[in-house]
Amino acid sequence: MPIELLDDGRFHLFTNSTSYVLEPTAYGAVRHLYWGARLNPGTLVQALTESIPHSIGTPDEANVAFHALTLECPFYGSTDYREPMFAVQLANGTTAMDLHYSGYRIIHGKVPLLGLPSLRAEPDDDTETLQINLDDRRSGLRITLQYSVLGNYDVMTRSVLWNNSGSEDIRLTRALSAVLDFDESNFRIMHLSGAWARERGQSWHDLSTPGRLVMESRRGTSSHQEQPALFVVRPDTTLHHGDAYVFHLVYSGSFLGFAQVDEYRRLRIGLGIHPTGFEWGLAPGDSFQSPEVVLRYSPHGLHGISQGLHRVYRERLIQPAWRDRVRPIAINTWEASYFHVDAKSVLELGRQAADLGIELVVIDDGWFARRDNDRSSLGDWVVNPAKFPHGLEPIMDGLKSWGLQVGLWIEPEMVSPDSELYRMHRDWCLYAPGREAPLGRHQLLLDLGQKPVQDWIIETVTDLVARYRLDYLKWDWNRPMAEGGSAGTSAGRQGEVGHRYVLGLYRILETLTRQFPDLLVEGCAGGGGRFDPGMLAFTPQIWPSDNTDAVDRLAIQGNTAWLYPPSSISAHVSAVPNHQTGREVPLTYRNRVAASGVLGYELDLTQLSQAEKELTRQHVQWYKSHRDLILAGEYVPLIVDDASDQAAWMFWNANEGRGIIYWFCRDNKPNQLSQRLVISDLPIHATYEITDQDSGEHFMAHGSELRYRGIPLLRFFGQYKSRVWTIAATSPHGRGLHTMGS
Repeated sequence: MPIELLDDGRFHLFTNSTSYVLEPTAYGAVRHLYWGARLNPGTLVQALTESIPHSIGTPDEANVAFHALTLECPFYGSTDYREPMFAVQLANGTTAMDLHYSGYRIIHGKVPLLGLPSLRAEPDDDTETLQINLDDRRSGLRITLQYSVLGNYDVMTRSVLWNNSGSEDIRLTRALSAVLDFDESNFRIMHLSGAWARERGQSWHDLSTPGRLVMESRRGTSSHQEQPALFVVRPDTTLHHGDAYVFHLVYSGSFLGFAQVDEYRRLRIGLGIHPTGFEWGLAPGDSFQSPEVVLRYSPHGLHGISQGLHRVYRERLIQPAWRDRVRPIAINTWEASYFHVDAKSVLELGRQAADLGIELVVIDDGWFARRDNDRSSLGDWVVNPAKFPHGLEPIMDGLKSWGLQVGLWIEPEMVSPDSELYRMHRDWCLYAPGREAPLGRHQLLLDLGQKPVQDWIIETVTDLVARYRLDYLKWDWNRPMAEGGSAGTSAGRQGEVGHRYVLGLYRILETLTRQFPDLLVEGCAGGGGRFDPGMLAFTPQIWPSDNTDAVDRLAIQGNTAWLYPPSSISAHVSAVPNHQTGREVPLTYRNRVAASGVLGYELDLTQLSQAEKELTRQHVQWYKSHRDLILAGEYVPLIVDDASDQAAWMFWNANEGRGIIYWFCRDNKPNQLSQRLVISDLPIHATYEITDQDSGEHFMAHGSELRYRGIPLLRFFGQYKSRVWTIAATSPHGRGLHTMGS
């Protein structure tokens, strides 16, 4: 089993490739001792022995210098002056705590987190959970540190449960999910940042001097601006070699992540709910559960991190019904019609889609009430009779008769001031008492902390799915939260509004996905504004950006794949000139970028020439014959540097020893020599047949040649060139990958 209690009282949490060691102490704290490559249990006693630093005076229990220790649960109100994991305000207004270790429990499996999505454990999994209790004897506050080790996946999770077992009220004013101390700072940090239409760019930082790096969202959602994840790597770590760590928060609201280097050059990483605007009241007997943080270590570089996250997210986070399910190729009406969608245009688009082999027609914004622009009708989810005079039923029936699946766009968390819902239920809106709610995109947020609002959304969506026999639902969220309070919440609970909103959203989605397990819900938030593990638990695929430009999508999709499996990344072929950038890119290039994820189309098929239609038909057929490999195979990054003029990746089926290699040129510079594309991590003791999908030419190459020398890239003239090769091992030695099992 993956958790062992050592003779000296320390806990060793381990998988095949990693160890995590912590130690309850005589002075009450729990010390972090090690996280990294797997240790032999017999070496733990001597290798991890460390002196206890003290403050002034006699080195006794009362004078331990907490600010110099590596701690598992640092808190405000102690002699640790670094960033804390949590802070409280007691009934008398003070903030002091005196925590003492009071016991532990080891549970087979994994305990679900009440009201929150988290990784699952199946009965046969090699999974155990360690719960460590810390008590403040005067207030009666108990903190339970929860560590789950998913041995089959080389992954750990951390979360915290606070319980008020005392007799007076306690107020949580900070409640992060995990803080972890390294006893050095010889690392670099990478996080994924950006903005609308340019989400998830790589941001790198050295940790060479004391200071504090913050990445955060205060927008009520995980945001376009930041991804709730931190990568920690050694200075010499590469894509496929070297120590790498990741912290990833399973949460869809405002969050804080930080990296702090102290005066001793020790690194502290923290991640959890953003403390700004957050408070949570704990009456006697109440508890508060933090979201889960997923932790993974790999000695095989950043690819080792993504490899493990992809597998555990596919198999233990995404809904079981969609774990290995084929994702349909969609055509979406948005960039084809925008708000001017109507019965005639949908049927014609569907007829063209069926002819080209596309499988799903999605009617996007504009199908309901008086929705001709973004200034009205959100909340009034009834068919627009001017656009669909006979309703949607005959449209859906017609599409299904051609063998197509059907879907709708909806933004159920929002309301327009110009809507019947607003006129009937203004009290359902999220706004601070006595103040006007700020508009964003001419719309307001519904107060999902109110159960009647949750129930109305569940009933409304249930009716739409059942009435139109929907196969797919695009769930959008087009403005951040900025209300600063809720008229439906008491004065003493205003600090709970943001988190209660997220809990309400999770209740809605959990209810709907349980009721309709075969419904494919695609998450969206003005593009990639809510692409996070919390949403992935309910929406098996997510729209990563409103920017459909193929060249920009290389970075957006490639960086999204650091954390998320390609089967979760919705990617569409759009028209040229592109509607966001004006760039003109060849159709084959656009298709290959989109075919690196869940392929779809975002253009007016009726405007394609006959040659373009035939090329699209070929692309669709090729994707169908290879999507099992693209969506369920291992994603191997080859060139994913935002500053590079190239991008490349491979999809690999280890059991069958076959793969697909994609290469893209972003910008062709003059006076360049031919280059080579190294195919990392292939088993070297095998021979491979490689076939160019453009020319049909094929050649044989040894594994060592491909890993250390690579495929020759002849100089290509003209912008936006791409290549696709299929690769197949000619012997069993070519199966597997170098990092499998890391």
